[in-house]
Amino acid sequence: LKETFEIDSPTQVKNEHLKSYMNSLSERGKYEYTANDTGEDINFPERRNDYGKKISTATIANYTRNIKVFFSYLYQEQVIRTNSMKNVKNVKIESKAKIMLEDNELKQFFRSFDVTKFDQYRDWIIARLIFDTGARIGELLDIVPSDIDLRANAILLRNTKNKKQRFVYFS
Repeated sequence: LKETFEIDSPTQVKNEHLKSYMNSLSERGKYEYTANDTGEDINFPERRNDYGKKISTATIANYTRNIKVFFSYLYQEQVIRTNSMKNVKNVKIESKAKIMLEDNELKQFFRSFDVTKFDQYRDWIIARLIFDTGARIGELLDIVPSDIDLRANAILLRNTKNKKQRFVYFS
């Protein structure tokens, strides 16, 4: 903002400045811009195999979200009178197809556990539950015996990412 629009205070930032910045992100390549030259002498960004490639929509969405939070904070603290980011639309993230494991790879993975040892049997159970239910590791580590319903093959997950309890089912 300082280089392009000579803006050095958040009170001067307008909606069009932020939109211009978001557009410039999608046009520039990875690691082509640095805040100062000292990092280039140490990190050598041009040596990276992804140097100059397009920045992903997920990265741009993260930048947008962080800037929105910053301007919301400035507005709440009454540093600025209007929130310039209020009407800036979120970037649509392109979802990437997940690579699926072949049946033999999955069988090989589960056979790699030595289920005669307690710690590996425990890890085998956790891996099976992750595969079966789609639950996150942190969600599974927080279950207690009363959360498991063996008759319905269900587990109540209490500590979830979105803070809403849910049941998952296992085979």
